Amino acid sequence: MRIQHYDWLFALTAFSTFVLDRLSKVYALQYLSMNDILVFPGCKLSLMFNSGISFSLFASSSGVISWELTGIIALIVALLIVAWRFYALTRTADIGFGLIIGGAIGNFVDRLYIGGVIDFVELYCGRWSWPTFNVADAAIVVGFLLIAGEALYEAKAK
Repeated sequence: MRIQHYDWLFALTAFSTFVLDRLSKVYALQYLSMNDILVFPGCKLSLMFNSGISFSLFASSSGVISWELTGIIALIVALLIVAWRFYALTRTADIGFGLIIGGAIGNFVDRLYIGGVIDFVELYCGRWSWPTFNVADAAIVVGFLLIAGEALYEAKAK
């Protein structure tokens, strides 16, 4: 069983990620519904709604896939919480799992209430464009990289 002392770090990270994601999406809905905002060349804020999974895969106008995805995401979040509870033994892992779970819950709330996810960060170079994403997506990626990096570091240390 893991030490209870660092549970606060996981909870604080997950909660902060969720709140930052929600606030950024409220901002996006309020200020990006009429116009895009150029942050700098190669990055703009542009409101999009994603009914699929990451990078708009499996997007559907019927909404059927969206509800199936919502159920799958709820199951994945529950499994991640169980995984964190038993396998996160360091502060880095607590932060990584907190970022992933906070981001997943942020996107889950979107799916639950609007049937898709609010995305608004668009990176591009010329005609090439990265799929639009949000704070929750970025947190999930960073959390995964933290956990994977720590696993690789531990494997190398053995």
